[in-house]
Amino acid sequence: MGLKIVPIFIPHYGCPHACVFCNQTRITGQCSIPDPAAVNDIIEEYLQTIPVSRERQVEVAFYGGSFTALEPELQEAYLRVVQPWLRKGAVDGIRISTRPDAISSGILDLLANYGVRVIELGVQSLDVEVLRQSGRGYTPREVWNAVRLIQDRNYCLGIQLMLGLPGDTGEKDLATARQVVEMRPAIARLYPALVIKGTRLAQMYETGAYRPLGLEEAVNISADMFMMLENAGIKVIRMGLQPTHELMGGDSLLAGPFHPAYGELVESEVFWRQAQMAIMAYGCLPAESLCIFVNEKDVSKMTGLKGRNRQRLQEFLAGEVNIKGISSAGRNWVGIGRVKHREPQFILSREQFVNDLLKM
Repeated sequence: MGLKIVPIFIPHYGCPHACVFCNQTRITGQCSIPDPAAVNDIIEEYLQTIPVSRERQVEVAFYGGSFTALEPELQEAYLRVVQPWLRKGAVDGIRISTRPDAISSGILDLLANYGVRVIELGVQSLDVEVLRQSGRGYTPREVWNAVRLIQDRNYCLGIQLMLGLPGDTGEKDLATARQVVEMRPAIARLYPALVIKGTRLAQMYETGAYRPLGLEEAVNISADMFMMLENAGIKVIRMGLQPTHELMGGDSLLAGPFHPAYGELVESEVFWRQAQMAIMAYGCLPAESLCIFVNEKDVSKMTGLKGRNRQRLQEFLAGEVNIKGISSAGRNWVGIGRVKHREPQFILSREQFVNDLLKM
């Protein structure tokens, strides 16, 4: 069944800064801040939707604000609500998201006392100028200090990154990703910067001082970062913002590379690149004779949203393309063979593909 998250959104509460991109109320579609009693109701409601099983893992996650920048009394009030659920075994742990400059030894002691086991840091970038222009209010050194404190206490560390911020470039995003690889977090999230109504970024956009990434540009950069992180054993658990009503149907989103299936676009881009390398490594065949094999669960990613990858492969091979899904133990590989074969004659794993790219 895997991990199930009970999300508790505390939009912008506790954060001492107004970053240029931030309007948590519009991003999450939630205006009010839940009181501790409401948190209990949210947990109870979510648990009713999660079937009970031995494989079930449930975490209560405090998202949206900077949890450890809250007053300690309020942090404890929220965390105390979860304790009865932890004691009953209905919830297995707690995760929080916060800022790198809101981490200290004392804060980590408090979190440990209440069963917090995952800390996600909203790092966004490790470029000094990008952080300054985005109004983040901390330096890369403070990020590294927070990372060391968290890992020394054996918490599970997550890093959240944002590409396309003011002053950013694709090269800076990749440089940030390389530093994150050195940090060795367990998980990461990738978000392209969006222009949200009511933010300073919106003002910059309207005056022409800021240009958001295009969707294709953002997907290409995200694909590079995704491959780099996953190849280092860092699980990328989300790419792109959750498609809330405010982002999908409201007037909150002014510009930027938003797509409700952004993560799927990124992973499809990786499969497209991997398929090209596999075809060239196997040796060119007439399109009608060649078959691209993938794990049966990866067929949609190989085909691409609305058949985009199939179209690109047809242009690449100058003919119709056969994509076949088969049952296999592993995933994220691309195999090449002949249409008449049931299995591929050549397989390019994701690890080998990325390692070959890094050598180029």
